[in-house]
Amino acid sequence: MSDMFFSSESPCIGICSTVYGDNFCRGCKRNYLEVIDWNRYDDVQKQTINQRLQQQIESVMNKFIVVIDPEKLKTQLDQVALRKPIYQSALCWAYELLRLKSTEMKCLGDYGLQAKSPYETLTINGLFTQIDDCIYTLVNTWSAA
Repeated sequence: MSDMFFSSESPCIGICSTVYGDNFCRGCKRNYLEVIDWNRYDDVQKQTINQRLQQQIESVMNKFIVVIDPEKLKTQLDQVALRKPIYQSALCWAYELLRLKSTEMKCLGDYGLQAKSPYETLTINGLFTQIDDCIYTLVNTWSAA
């Protein structure tokens, strides 16, 4: 992963919860200092944060989801995303697609995805809620360390 380019673009998705007192944002998963100081960071600092966030998303998504068709996933995400994904990872694309569409999706296979056992019995929105809660817990644990 060290050879991979990481964007210095802000991971902000416009759903900031740090303004309501959270120690880290439930939207972009940065801690409150990273949100506040983002514009003061240089590109290397921003890329380091984005790399950490990508790794955290991937580690959780890997427990829940298998990407069976990355091209179909990317095509579906491109149709609904307002901006190009900053993370260059199929698992992160899957997270973003679920974040944007989980309440409307009927079948994960239509998006190039498959739920892992024992999560295949969950609704897609229920699956996303569990995934997002796990990422939130992971980030909170990292922030406390």
